[in-house]
Amino acid sequence: MEKTWTKSLLGFLAIASSFAVVAFVSGTLLAALLVIFPLLYVGIMYILDEESSINVQVEFPQKLKVGDEFEVKSTISISRGAGIFLFELPFFDFFKLTDGSNVRVVFKGIRRRTYDLTYKMKALRRGSFNWQEVKYTYNPTMGILNSKEGKIPCAIKVEVLPNIQILRKKGLRIRSTRLNPRNARSRIGPASTDFDSIRAYSPGDPYRTINWKASARSASGGQLLVNQYEREGLHSTIFAIDNTGPMRQGTKEENPLESGINLVLSFSNLLLNYQYNVGVWVMQRNRGVKRDVVVPGSGMEQYLRIRRRVMLVEAVRFVPQIYNISREFAAVARETVPSVFLVTSLVENNVMQLKKMLKIVRGASSNIVVVDVLPYSIFQKISPYDISSIYTEAYSKKAKRTIYREIAGLAEIVPWDPGQTSYGKIISRLTVSLR
Repeated sequence: MEKTWTKSLLGFLAIASSFAVVAFVSGTLLAALLVIFPLLYVGIMYILDEESSINVQVEFPQKLKVGDEFEVKSTISISRGAGIFLFELPFFDFFKLTDGSNVRVVFKGIRRRTYDLTYKMKALRRGSFNWQEVKYTYNPTMGILNSKEGKIPCAIKVEVLPNIQILRKKGLRIRSTRLNPRNARSRIGPASTDFDSIRAYSPGDPYRTINWKASARSASGGQLLVNQYEREGLHSTIFAIDNTGPMRQGTKEENPLESGINLVLSFSNLLLNYQYNVGVWVMQRNRGVKRDVVVPGSGMEQYLRIRRRVMLVEAVRFVPQIYNISREFAAVARETVPSVFLVTSLVENNVMQLKKMLKIVRGASSNIVVVDVLPYSIFQKISPYDISSIYTEAYSKKAKRTIYREIAGLAEIVPWDPGQTSYGKIISRLTVSLR
């Protein structure tokens, strides 16, 4: 290890040199001793300053839920070197220190030392987090030599799951006119001969289902209309998660997107217990994620697939707001004719694009429900005594009425403020909209 000279070391040598001159001129024994002690001290510190050997072990839970508080235990062993060590122990974004600190300072003398360090943290947001190395800074005793920085490999991966509300079946009753036994030959079974409704033609519909008389009488100028028949299998439900800019309102830990994800997981768990087919469509694909659709399926394995997918959802920002229907979602919608629950936050900037998208989705779904996640309670938490936040809420509610009128004919709208209405109550309200 390269040893560099510091001002302190040069100062000791300057003092020793001064006393050496005095000893030589005076020829006294006391002056000679004053030369020996600084040189002896510098020599000992220089020899003891070996390259430090550090071993770090950290006990960290692999899986948590949002809101969980836990203790991190670290064991640090230092075998060489003498001085002050500063360690930066594992800490992640979206976590909060509740006791102690992850930055610790320890002093080591000549002998080998082992230190047990603990601190407590709390998970604030869902996600997967990685920690690759522990950083440290080594300051030799009394600054005789320059400080050194190093890194120790310490691979830690923790998964924070959403803390959802599990609803009991006896607490809610779900009745659907399309819920049938589980002996379907496909995800929703073949079409029966029981007429259901007439809807607009979409690419992929069988030629024989076109209703030529209804198409000729349509007021839209010859638009093709098709007959839709009841299916004999399980009914499908798809949750569409809007992860664009309006869903970022609030803080990084509390915003409409996080509340919407918890709603989707809680509602999915309930529907799967009632033997529904449930899927998810993430409307804007994030980097590194190949698929934006979880194909509708049943069983608790399907719940785990949905949870793994929504764990990767992050808000993205588009200016202007753009909502494109992916080919994968269009294919699944044509095949399953699902109920669609669109979880979004309606604002003036995205209403026109959402309106265009809803017109297309309407032709391939049995019904559409727009869950408008309101951020008012989040704003009140941030600034409870801010009068301007009250004015903003009043102005927003007035704008909401205009927005609701824009899309009222395309979908059912259910406003939801997570701070005012619990997950159980909003889900009870949404089950009425199931077909």
